[in-house]
Amino acid sequence: DHPLVSQAIDDITARGIPVFALISDLTADSCSGYVGIDHRKVGRTAAWAIAELAPAPGKVGVIVGSHRYLCQEQSEMSFRSYFREFAPQFQLLDTLISLEDIHLAQSATLELLKQHPDLTGIYIAGGGIEGVLQALKDGNPPPGLVTVCLDLTAVTRQALIEHRVNMVLSHPQEWLASRLVEVMVAAIQSKATRGSLQSSLPFITYTPANV
Repeated sequence: DHPLVSQAIDDITARGIPVFALISDLTADSCSGYVGIDHRKVGRTAAWAIAELAPAPGKVGVIVGSHRYLCQEQSEMSFRSYFREFAPQFQLLDTLISLEDIHLAQSATLELLKQHPDLTGIYIAGGGIEGVLQALKDGNPPPGLVTVCLDLTAVTRQALIEHRVNMVLSHPQEWLASRLVEVMVAAIQSKATRGSLQSSLPFITYTPANV
């Protein structure tokens, strides 16, 4: 989400072409709608998982790719709000930014493990997931560390199988694509205004027991 992106959307919409946000919403006034999941629920579900699965209260790390992605920003805020409301005995550390870069995420995670040997949970709310998981494999994570990340891929599936990840909260990819096409067609046919074509789909929860 950036003023230049909003300006580009305004220019395209002025030519009669609807523009939709996919996965991460946008603030451009002329954006025709959004198709994705509810990231407030994603963040709170991740927080619930760590609070419930952690062997004892402790420090919790959060990693996002970029605050320019509204989905990651909302997910992080909701994650923190859950702990404030329901599990204040946990200590949430400052958020780390990976810039969606695998190597940066890996080095940041290794440093996190080094500085906080009493770490009890990690929530990967953005890009660089592969780097975080590699750091957990190569580093020395504390026993019982609970890790939650996004989207089922070959890498995150393997991490679930190896119990390096406890939960994956995933976009329903095929449903997401189908719904996007549906709202695009609806926008062309009805010339609908912003907000009338918002579509929030349920996310899929994966654990080592159902992959």
